[in-house]
Order: sequence, then structure tokens, then C-alpha cells
Amino acid sequence: MSLNSRTLDLTDLSNLEYKEKLDFQIGRNSPAEQELKEIATKIVETYLSVIQLITQADEPVPVPDLNVNLSDCYQFKDNRSLHEYYSNLNPVEEQCAQEIDELGYD
Repeated sequence: MSLNSRTLDLTDLSNLEYKEKLDFQIGRNSPAEQELKEIATKIVETYLSVIQLITQADEPVPVPDLNVNLSDCYQFKDNRSLHEYYSNLNPVEEQCAQEIDELGYD
């Protein structure tokens, strides 16, 4: 795997080049914003070029049951989820679950 050699430079503010660029708020269309976009793009391209998804359909691993607080839980419609109930969701997780449920996919 080959990473851009400058990927972690952004964390080293002793590097004068970055100290000058990052010593102020990054505004739209600033040189710092452009350079960060370029480095981020290279990081994503590197990740996508080396990542491998490995599946094994012939030996599935069962998903274990969850402990659920039935007095404060979320239930997906028509059993479209892995588990029947989910509890202890934070507000963002619950909103996301509701949005996913509204899509209607099995």
C-alpha cells in the first residue's frame, strides 16, 4: 500500500509551509482549502485502490441477539431489520433508523 508521503504533514505545524497555510481559518477558495482537497482526494483514491472486500457466503456467522429495553425501543416496520427491536438509540441513530425504515427496503 502506498500513501501520499505528505498525508500526515498537516498535523505537523512545525512545518513552515503548513504553519503559514493553516495559521488562519480556511476560507472558501483559499490556497489551504485547495491543498487540503487535493490531499484528501489522494487519500480516498489510495484507499479505494487498495481496499479489498472479502466475503464468505458458504460459512455465514449468525448475528447474536441484543438485550433490548422494550419500554423504550424502536421497531422497524414489517421486520425489515436484522433485529426486531432496537433500544438505547441516541437521537441521531433513531432519526437515521426512521429514515431508513421509510425507504421501505427489505
